[in-house]
Amino acid sequence: SRIQDWKIKIQDTVADNASCGVFALGSQRIDPRSLDLAAVHMQMSKNGQPAGSGLGSAVQGHPCAAVAWLANTLGELGIPFRRGEIILGVIYDPMQDELFTVEKGGGARKNGKLIHVSQRSTLSEAVITVGFSKSEESIRVGGERYLRLAHQVRKTRMLGSAALAMAYIAAGRLDAYVEETISLWDIAAGWLMIEEAGGCVTIIGDTDAPKFSICATNGHLTGLL
Repeated sequence: SRIQDWKIKIQDTVADNASCGVFALGSQRIDPRSLDLAAVHMQMSKNGQPAGSGLGSAVQGHPCAAVAWLANTLGELGIPFRRGEIILGVIYDPMQDELFTVEKGGGARKNGKLIHVSQRSTLSEAVITVGFSKSEESIRVGGERYLRLAHQVRKTRMLGSAALAMAYIAAGRLDAYVEETISLWDIAAGWLMIEEAGGCVTIIGDTDAPKFSICATNGHLTGLL
């Protein structure tokens, strides 16, 4: 990396992955079997001006270089790299052009500005969302929960996105989100985001399992749901 003193922040990570995404999802279809990946050149631009470039040879033979670097750097700083630990997260809402980011110990942000959960502490003033998975059992349980809570809260919202629901809790727009059946990749970024914004996430089940249940709140409503 050319970043001074290796002080890489979440914005650098997003830019790094986004540039790879543009390369992989470009408009021109190319059979990868016909490419010399080591010689492939990629350039990232900002406002039409070159901001960085590199060759495939920089990582050829070392596909996990970024993960290895992160683990080694944390080790040098005396910070353990624990299995299953979430340290970075990004949620983007293209409809509103809002980028929610979080890094462990660094707070949660929306478009670069720190965000915090709401202070609402009663169901009668809360705005919540209840998720519904596809299985018959989860729909039944989720439906029963919705009918029970709908008459107790101020308002309910159905976003259709677990990630965005959790980002909204972190930003104080929603107060709680519950779902019977969810996967880790749906809620990982939002989990850290809510905790860094002052909220609480309760997982019911094993996160190593394909599915589990979740209750995410602003921290004041956890025992009420």
